[in-house]
Amino acid sequence: MTAPDQVLLSGVLQSGAVVSVHLKGGFANGTRFLLEIHGTEGDLAIVPADPRQVAYVQVSEFTVRGAQAGKRLADLSTPESYRWVPPAVPAGLPFNDAQLYMRMAEGIREGKSVSPDFEVAVKRHQLLDAIQKASDTGIRQIL
Repeated sequence: MTAPDQVLLSGVLQSGAVVSVHLKGGFANGTRFLLEIHGTEGDLAIVPADPRQVAYVQVSEFTVRGAQAGKRLADLSTPESYRWVPPAVPAGLPFNDAQLYMRMAEGIREGKSVSPDFEVAVKRHQLLDAIQKASDTGIRQIL
């Protein structure tokens, strides 16, 4: 192996919330993508719409499930206000591309940024540098 294919992160946010992240590359049997958020008032899970397909965050279709008060997770519908393209646009890559172009058009029309900027990129690089330093030294990093 010439590059790490797994990253494990854990920490405490400024709000006091505990965060645990496990990113893994390659293909594995079982859950290929799972994002869970557990809060004091309920839980959310984001899972591939079709668990048989390989899931990519940028282009795959996902289902959001939620639960409160100890109930089982159930599928949640996406509010229509999150869909900016006509209903005739097919799911998958065409939908994702069309959504992106609609956001870009909105930014151009309104003269505002609708995507991450250089400042966001700097913060992401600082985070990655801290992760690498923690891995290299075994010492907790504080951002």
